[in-house]
Amino acid sequence: MQIERLSVDLRRRNSWETLDLGLAMLRVWRGPVLRAWCVTYWPFALLVGAVTWMHPWLGALIVWWSKPVFDRVLLHVYSNAVFGTLPSAMDVWRAVPRLLRSTRLLASLTFYRFSMARSFFLPVWQLEGQRGKAAAARRRVLGARGYGYAAWLTFVCSNLVVILVFSGIVLTLMFLPQESDGFFSLWDLVNPAQESLALPRYLNLLSFAADTLIEPYFVAAGFSLYLNRRSELEGWDIEVTFRQMARRRTERSGAATALCWLAVVVGFGLTAIPDSVFAATDDSSANRPLGQSAETANAQYAPRPAPSPATVYPAGEIRRRAVAILDDPVFGRKETRWHWVYRHHADDPESPQWLRDLMKWLERISEKVAQVGKIIVWIGGATVLALAIYLVVRYRDRLWRPRARREVPQMLFGLDVRRESLPEDIGAAARELLARGDAVAALSLLYRGALSALIHAAAVDFRPGDTERDCWQRARPVMSAEGLGYFRRLLDAWLWAAYGRRPPAARELQVLCDGWAQHFGMAAPLREAPR
Repeated sequence: MQIERLSVDLRRRNSWETLDLGLAMLRVWRGPVLRAWCVTYWPFALLVGAVTWMHPWLGALIVWWSKPVFDRVLLHVYSNAVFGTLPSAMDVWRAVPRLLRSTRLLASLTFYRFSMARSFFLPVWQLEGQRGKAAAARRRVLGARGYGYAAWLTFVCSNLVVILVFSGIVLTLMFLPQESDGFFSLWDLVNPAQESLALPRYLNLLSFAADTLIEPYFVAAGFSLYLNRRSELEGWDIEVTFRQMARRRTERSGAATALCWLAVVVGFGLTAIPDSVFAATDDSSANRPLGQSAETANAQYAPRPAPSPATVYPAGEIRRRAVAILDDPVFGRKETRWHWVYRHHADDPESPQWLRDLMKWLERISEKVAQVGKIIVWIGGATVLALAIYLVVRYRDRLWRPRARREVPQMLFGLDVRRESLPEDIGAAARELLARGDAVAALSLLYRGALSALIHAAAVDFRPGDTERDCWQRARPVMSAEGLGYFRRLLDAWLWAAYGRRPPAARELQVLCDGWAQHFGMAAPLREAPR
């Protein structure tokens, strides 16, 4: 990821300020965001509304349940916009098949549909491509300090949608003429015998408009929380600052060279001036302030005595002294007292009437909640059973056939690791690049060759979201101690050259080129021989 291209100012923010950053992102990129929303969400919502014209409540449920699909569209626009690319409507339509296929949409529509942090965790599936245990571990790390804010974001945005819908109804009723009292009323919401469908259809239209106002901010705020958390964990702001400093240093190198030459010329010019010009008087009173004696001036510049060394206390002495100080009555005292308090029972005739009525009302409510919960459990069980049957039927070939070998990755964090992209003798090719003075290209070739050897010869299971540290951890079990030491030196040299712009010395590079064939060649054993 080229984080120096981010158009968002990376700095330390608290989570509430990060939510404001989501609003700023929406305000800046509202054109592409609303255009993508209108060419995807509105055609789908209007089509569902037309199909379910006689059952508007069913249409509202379908559109509401399908909102994770369009959240992926919005995140696609935001993720491209932060890198300076604003996708057009056609670009969005071209990206829709991939967003439906490879972003764990089925899980978002089933298991995670009621997740309170779905906008916060959506980039884990869509942008990082994490799956299974890796995605769960990633969510735990990100949610350690961000889940609560994401949950509050979901709660507030959901309530804002409801408030906007009912505000639209009240505003419409205020502007309707008196002659149209029979068009619809709020009583239609709770009157099951009412046959008019005007109000439910109008509610659907208002909910579509409310989603158009709230959902883009909901996704932007969740994405900003994700970016801020990634920046905290991986130090993006520090890395960007270092790269900017390196760029400024390169730009100013020409000016610094000119200043050095100027200093040399001035120095040679000063040597030609007679020494009498710089003759200094021995009278120290010339530089002494008026009214200050020589003793005071000498005392001002006299060397200060060295501080005394810190006192070293034995182990536990500081704790004993602190406990002794806190035991002093001046600091108060801690006391625990127990006493019995009489508590009225709800069934006691002496209990207040309001308490008995409250307990009976709570009992009736509990019975209703228990009945609703029983229905939800049966519906959930049936849904899980249907999903299990679907998965068994869908993936029956994989269940009853030997599992095929996992697809070999072709690219790892921008590096081509295909065999056909590498020369036959990687060490010799790296030495040629080193002889031409291209140390970074030589290290890149050695590192790509090592990754390709680990993938094809040792069957190391690298993942699309792996970093250099992850590659090091996955390579450790399949390499000998000597080969692991070589790979560590190669990895450190690559990191310094690629990110720090500081390649190692030519001697070290020559050693790396000479030792590559021994540890990663065709005949090199990657695993340590058994003893």
